[in-house]
Amino acid sequence: MDRGVFIDRTEAETTSLAKALERYETEVSSKKDGYEQEKYRIKAWLANPLALRSLASLRGADFAKWRDARLKEVAVSTLQKDIAVISHLFTIARTDWGMAVQNPIADITIPTEDNSRDRRLEDGEYKALIEALTPSSGRGQHRSKWMIPLVKLAIETGARQSELLALTWGDVDTDTLSITVRGKKRSDGKSRTKNKTKLREVPMSPIALKATKLFR
Repeated sequence: MDRGVFIDRTEAETTSLAKALERYETEVSSKKDGYEQEKYRIKAWLANPLALRSLASLRGADFAKWRDARLKEVAVSTLQKDIAVISHLFTIARTDWGMAVQNPIADITIPTEDNSRDRRLEDGEYKALIEALTPSSGRGQHRSKWMIPLVKLAIETGARQSELLALTWGDVDTDTLSITVRGKKRSDGKSRTKNKTKLREVPMSPIALKATKLFR
């Protein structure tokens, strides 16, 4: 103490993971765009036996054991999201809450998966898709007349559903043959696209241009 190197671990030793999770949900998670999904992960962690342990007592080995068991139940992507909650919680506890803790997640290996996509419609699939959306074909499964132009626009632009549904006529420029993608509205009223930028320009092919005209 005289040398100024003493670190008080009392708070980390008396704060359970459950208590920290509840505080994290209130102060951090509730302000995130993805709170509706994350709150279910927090609820699941609260039911985990590890939630009864203090933050100071938790080690990487504890979460490595949980990881191995969890991977038998869910996909890698789900596990990554589950463990991200705990990792961020420990970061917040150390940086914002001033607790003397180390992030145990940094001591374990988190599996990764290949998220690259190169899937395109194969021969005959485009025709079958449009036919399935055409009520008059006898195979039509959707009654809305907007589905076919929406599907064509999605295929031609690569935009997500939320981005397409957020489009207005002011976003469609028939002179430059481009669409301004704004993305879905966040909780603060701002828009976010799939690459997390505010706006992005998407060129329109002749098929995409024709599809937009069908909405008029």
